[in-house]
Amino acid sequence: IVPNQLLQQSCLSFGYNTSDCSELITGGTNATRKIEEEIQPHVAEIIMTTNLVTAIIPAIMSLFIGPWTDKFGRKKVISATCVGFSLTIASFTLLSMACDRYVMVDPWLFLLPYIPMIATGGWPSLVMSILCYVTDTTNEAERSSRLSLIELIIFTGVLFGIASCSYILAVTSATTVFVIGTACVSLSTLYIIAFVDESVQVVEDATAWNQIKELVSPAPVVDMLKTCFKKRPFKERRILWCLIFILMFSIFTMNGASNIFYLFVREKFHWTLKDATQFDAISLLVTIIGGFLGIGILKKLLNFSDLSLAIIAISSTIIDSLMRAIAQNPSVMYLASFLCLFKILAAPMCRSLISNIIPSNEIGKVYSVTSSFEAISSLVASPLYTFIYAKTFTWFAGAFYIITAVVYAICLVLAFCVMRMRKTRESLLNPYSAIQ
Repeated sequence: IVPNQLLQQSCLSFGYNTSDCSELITGGTNATRKIEEEIQPHVAEIIMTTNLVTAIIPAIMSLFIGPWTDKFGRKKVISATCVGFSLTIASFTLLSMACDRYVMVDPWLFLLPYIPMIATGGWPSLVMSILCYVTDTTNEAERSSRLSLIELIIFTGVLFGIASCSYILAVTSATTVFVIGTACVSLSTLYIIAFVDESVQVVEDATAWNQIKELVSPAPVVDMLKTCFKKRPFKERRILWCLIFILMFSIFTMNGASNIFYLFVREKFHWTLKDATQFDAISLLVTIIGGFLGIGILKKLLNFSDLSLAIIAISSTIIDSLMRAIAQNPSVMYLASFLCLFKILAAPMCRSLISNIIPSNEIGKVYSVTSSFEAISSLVASPLYTFIYAKTFTWFAGAFYIITAVVYAICLVLAFCVMRMRKTRESLLNPYSAIQ
């Protein structure tokens, strides 16, 4: 809905009348095609700027927050980041009300609601804290399933949001959608504060001032970076960084492609917001079902390894991206989603592999660095994808999906490198296994 409002407000700011801009949003005609080609690069620039400011500061903060949670607890960070998200969606509600009342609002003002989210650490800090929490409360045998469940729950939440928002918007308004979103996140925040227990032994005698000093101290960050870069036996450092790069490249492509997906389907297939959200909902539903099937059948029943599942997931994403790039009609987009139902498993399997080779007292530090690297990758992804789309959308709108396929091909090579190094590691750990 935010890109939809950006399109409308950009249209008004370019001097077009209200009826033309409303027609552009509701469906678009040949008369509005020229308007859309003029304003899409402007909207893409705003989206790119938003991604930059919401990535760089949280990425840096995550490096400091990660070691801090080892001493003072995960719950405080999870609660604070959820409060930040609540305030961000509430700010979007106020901005949407202003759009309803004053008709035209400068589209650049849509950057302001992200301030609370950025100030509390944003998505990198939330993900890092949750991953650490899961690691604290699980053993090695069940960790990959729990991490996959976290990923599936996130996608389920996204599915419900995407599936409902366009229908709620059609019946009510964007403001109503943001009010519902604010209520949902606020309720989840209250639940965390009231019912979620702390997972680490907190330093109880630390004053608030000492906690603040620890939060801004560079020493824990230096120690954390040393943990990730230090030499390890049995090629474990190489394996670790291959997995970190796979995770980083996955976030790189996901953020880069998702931010301009709506602009792409409008240009390629002339989809409305309802059409785009319907596809997203069906695609996510298939992905969630694929995730459960992958865990339940491939892993639990057929005993596929975490690495094998990661390779299947990466291969699925390559096929999905190539099909979307060359799609000439919507049916190909839907077919790609059904054929590539296991693509959700790559990230949780890689995180599980990391937790299996890193000592338990170092996992939190490694996850912190990984979350920061994932956020930093958005800094490159957003301008790169925006630039490619702005230059190619009139003659090859799916060019950015080719970039996605190439990046995942690199991930596939890294995954096979991990497979080879793990075999070497296992033979070194157990030299008699080769004889057996």
